[in-house]
Amino acid sequence: MEILFKQTPLNTTLPASPLEYHGIERCYLKHLSVERDRSAVTRKRHHHTGFEIHMIEHGSQTYKTDTALLTVRAGELLLIPPLVKHCMVEEMPGTSKYSITFSLKSSSILSSTLSDPLCCLVEKIPFSLSDTITAFRAELHSNAPYTSLILSGRILECILQILRLTDPLDLTAPPPTDEDVRLTLAKQYIQDNLRQDISLTELATYCCISSKQLTRIFRKEEGISATEYIRRQRCQYIEKLLADPSLSLRTISDMMHFNNEYYFNTFFKKHAGMSPGAYRLSVRHSR
Repeated sequence: MEILFKQTPLNTTLPASPLEYHGIERCYLKHLSVERDRSAVTRKRHHHTGFEIHMIEHGSQTYKTDTALLTVRAGELLLIPPLVKHCMVEEMPGTSKYSITFSLKSSSILSSTLSDPLCCLVEKIPFSLSDTITAFRAELHSNAPYTSLILSGRILECILQILRLTDPLDLTAPPPTDEDVRLTLAKQYIQDNLRQDISLTELATYCCISSKQLTRIFRKEEGISATEYIRRQRCQYIEKLLADPSLSLRTISDMMHFNNEYYFNTFFKKHAGMSPGAYRLSVRHSR
């Protein structure tokens, strides 16, 4: 038996790995061969508190559960859910396989996506899963940075591709939105570059559309032009900076890349109806 991956206990000084983030624990990936690992084959009826997955690389194996006799051949996988009693009753000489075992915390969002009760499942191994295993093995002996995180991510990818075969609800998907994706891109670009003067042409080029198209989208979705949206967002950001008494007006003007304080005052006054200095005083007196 070759243990290719063993999930190590979470180091609390570091952010959670992809597996821990999704509530997966006690995860192992093993490669087994009948000839080499006969002693590792459990013929006694048993069960596990976690999931057990067998992906047959060569040959075939037959498993017996309380309700079925399941033969898994080369290119197929068997998913055994937690607490399902089973045993291996027969195998073809030369059989080799990959085995993934793992448990899901009750708090894991993946737990709520699975049907209950979940039955044993025999399915063809998706090409994408084979590619993921190949990529895992390529990374396995790498001494490059982030190898452990990449391996953890590859194992998570394997598990998700297998659980997908059970046709779960994808509760991890973001809620649908009717917002035009080009508008979303534009808004994010604006937020990322609020300290700089953003031109309409620059923003439209980033979104791969014309300035007229971008303006039309903003007017339809936001009720204002893209240029006006940029100006309002920049002014709202300036308001937050003005609330910090440690920043001088000159410093804020430089931070926002205005050519001079006069242009800074004019730009902000058009938005707030008062100069930056007067706005700062009004905020101070309102506290």
